[in-house]
Amino acid sequence: MDKNTEVKQVSNSRYVLKVTIYHIITYIVAGIIFSSLFNYRELYQLGNTAYFMRPFDSTSSFIGPVFQILRGILFGVICLLFRPYIIEDKHAFIKLFLIILVIGIINTPGPSPGSIEGIIYTQLPWQLHVFGLPEVIIQVFAFSYLVAGIDKKTISFPKDITTSLIAAIIVVICYSIGGVVLSSMIGVDVTSQAGNNAAYITLLIIGLIIFGITWFYLRHRKLAIAYYLLCYLILAVYPTVSNYMTDSIYKSPWTLVINAVPIVLIWLYLKRINK
Repeated sequence: MDKNTEVKQVSNSRYVLKVTIYHIITYIVAGIIFSSLFNYRELYQLGNTAYFMRPFDSTSSFIGPVFQILRGILFGVICLLFRPYIIEDKHAFIKLFLIILVIGIINTPGPSPGSIEGIIYTQLPWQLHVFGLPEVIIQVFAFSYLVAGIDKKTISFPKDITTSLIAAIIVVICYSIGGVVLSSMIGVDVTSQAGNNAAYITLLIIGLIIFGITWFYLRHRKLAIAYYLLCYLILAVYPTVSNYMTDSIYKSPWTLVINAVPIVLIWLYLKRINK
C-alpha cells in the first residue's frame, strides 16, 4: 500500500468518525428536548401506538443511544460515497437535508410514522405523526448543517476537539451500558429511570463536563494523574456518594468499579492516539 492510499484511508476513516459524532450529538440533544416538549411517555401509549412502539421507559429506549453508533457509521459511509457529488457542492447542507427528509422521513418505502405510507396504511393516531416529526426534522437539519454546512470544506476538527468529543461519547455510552449492568447486579428494574428526562439531561451534562476537562488536559498536557483522578471523582465517586446520601435504589459500591470502565477506555484511547 503506497503512502497516498494510506493517507486517504485514514482521512476517510476520520470523516466517517466525525459524521458518526455529529449524528450521536444531534440525536441525543434533539431526543431530550422533544421528548420533554411532547411527553413521549404518553404519546407512545395513544391508541394503537402502544402496539407499534416500545414503551418510552423500556430497556430498549434506555440503551437506545448506544445503537446510534451503528447508525452514525452508516450515515458516515453514505455521506462519504456522496461527498464529491453533493456534500462539497454549493448549498450542500440544504441538498443533504432534503434528501434525508424526503427519502428517510416523508417518502420511506415502509409505513413509518410521519411518512406518506404511514399516514395512509397504518392505524396510528394522528398525534404520533404530528408530534413525532419535529424531532426528526430538526435533528436531520442540524446533522446536515454540521456535515455539509460548516464542515464541508474540511474533513477534520482540531485534534484536541475531536479527541475530547470522543472521550465524552465514550462516557455517555459506558454510562448507558453501565446502568443496565448495575441494575442487573443489584436486582433493580432497569426501566425505573428509562423515562426520566432528568436522567438523560444529567447524562448530557456529564458528557459536556468530560469534554471540557479533557480539552483542557489536552491543551496543557500536564498532570495526567490529576486528570484521571478528577474523571474518577466525577464519574464514580460522586455518583456513589450521592446515591448513598439520597438513599437511591442504585446505591452500591459496584458503582465505583463499573463507572471506572469509561476512564480506562479513555486512557487506552489517548494512549493509542499519542503513539
